[in-house]
Amino acid sequence: MAHLRDHIDLLRLRASRDPDAFARIYDRYVDAIYRFVSFKLPSKEDAQDVTADVFMKAWDHIRQDKPVENVRAFLYRIANNLIIDVARRAKLAEALKGAKSELAEKVGKLVKAKLVDAD
Repeated sequence: MAHLRDHIDLLRLRASRDPDAFARIYDRYVDAIYRFVSFKLPSKEDAQDVTADVFMKAWDHIRQDKPVENVRAFLYRIANNLIIDVARRAKLAEALKGAKSELAEKVGKLVKAKLVDAD
């Protein structure tokens, strides 16, 4: 039944850019998407941000008249991709943090060696 309602809302959205149609899709899926995202991410703030981004990306995609066959699957796909993006950024941030610490340690050793050589 939800699939039929989704299809009708998509048709209305495409035909007349009806924001109420998108609001109905949002209301139908926001809680489920948030639950899905919150189980995968470490913080409530990240989960809220990703949930909002899911619907922004969906809105942009639909407004560009790109095809959507199954709204539920489409939203979960966006959510999953955004979760992966958050994980990649966290991994990169951790790697940069480690590299920064390592660099600071090497610079400290070089400065110390220069000071010893200067005496």
